[in-house]
Amino acid sequence: MTVHPPAAFPFFNIDYNYGCAPLTVTLTSSVPSGSIVSWNFGDTNLGVGDTITHTYTQPGIYYLWQIVTNCGTDSIFKQITVYNTPVVGFTVGNPRCSNQPVAFFNASPGLIEMFGI
Repeated sequence: MTVHPPAAFPFFNIDYNYGCAPLTVTLTSSVPSGSIVSWNFGDTNLGVGDTITHTYTQPGIYYLWQIVTNCGTDSIFKQITVYNTPVVGFTVGNPRCSNQPVAFFNASPGLIEMFGI
């Protein structure tokens, strides 16, 4: 009888695959016991381990690779999208009398709506 060890079979879960910078993701590998798990985060950083955390500091689209070695090597990837951190700003109108409504004006870059209360 010949017993063969399990082949490399990459698979992992990720808690977030999109969000605003800085985006921290936790990767949990589900591979056969005894496998060596390596990661290429797509932003020039690398890692090793079954469960690992990584922070993307810059906006962009990244391809996160899991490389599994166990009697062969195989890999899979998932796309990570990191957005710019929003900048929120507003100005408050100056009512002339205490019983007048107050208006709030959007001063956030890239947004065009204005709101009044």
